[in-house]
Amino acid sequence: MLGYDLEPYLPLIVFGNNNINIQSAQPGTIQSVLDTEDQGSGYINDYRLALTAGYQEYLKVLKNWTNVDLNMQYSSQTSYNLPMDAEASIPYDDIPECESLQFRDNVDSYRQFAGVGYLTGRNVISIELGAVFGSAFTYTLNDLLFAMNRACWRCESIHYSWASLFRQLHRNDLARLRFFRLPCVGSVLR
Repeated sequence: MLGYDLEPYLPLIVFGNNNINIQSAQPGTIQSVLDTEDQGSGYINDYRLALTAGYQEYLKVLKNWTNVDLNMQYSSQTSYNLPMDAEASIPYDDIPECESLQFRDNVDSYRQFAGVGYLTGRNVISIELGAVFGSAFTYTLNDLLFAMNRACWRCESIHYSWASLFRQLHRNDLARLRFFRLPCVGSVLR
């Protein structure tokens, strides 16, 4: 795909190209750069392009399997936390899904993600809602409603499964601890 062997450039690639959340603070111990104008960033971009293309092939096969063999639609959080172009992979899902953990209730992030979905013919954009770093059992119903209002600018389907919310909503009835799918009642781009 690239037209050249990437192996000599692996030292460039291993620095900061794994899990974006983990490596943003600890990208690695040794960073290699080339003595060229772009310091080798072109090779890193080529690697990410090849990684995205391979991931899209994987999504094609997985989507075909779920559509044809299981007679279901396929949904995933595309390229989640990986150094790939997530927006380029959105068309490979039947129902693309974002998440409040990465988007941090940022309306512009939801718009950017959902915009690609709608432009590629996806009429439902899903979100895993209620994920906040360090707040698993302290997330309140008010927090959820705030996040839901932010996400509803562009996401039509909301999935959440947080124990603290169910405790508030169902008075500790653990038999009701399950996933919910709620229709979003916010304004939706059509």
